[in-house]
Amino acid sequence: MTTTRQAIGAMARVVAFLGLLVLAMPPAGAQTGLVDPNTASESELQALPHMTPAIVKGLVEKRPFPTILELNKFLLDQKLSAEQAARAWPPS
Repeated sequence: MTTTRQAIGAMARVVAFLGLLVLAMPPAGAQTGLVDPNTASESELQALPHMTPAIVKGLVEKRPFPTILELNKFLLDQKLSAEQAARAWPPS
């Protein structure tokens, strides 16, 4: 009987957690404030911190970036500091 109650309690906690997770997710199609560097327009990229017209042009020419590491390398090669690069694309 105790094992059954423990199992039911564990299942109830999992269901409650999943319910909270669903409530915390933004609705489909909602804006999250994040910009995908592989699909963003030049004007969207230009609006990001530390993005000069030259950096934006180079970024668009080098797309797609298969990994965030390659994007970060590109930004560092453009003479952005690691801090500036992190402000443009915070870790997900």
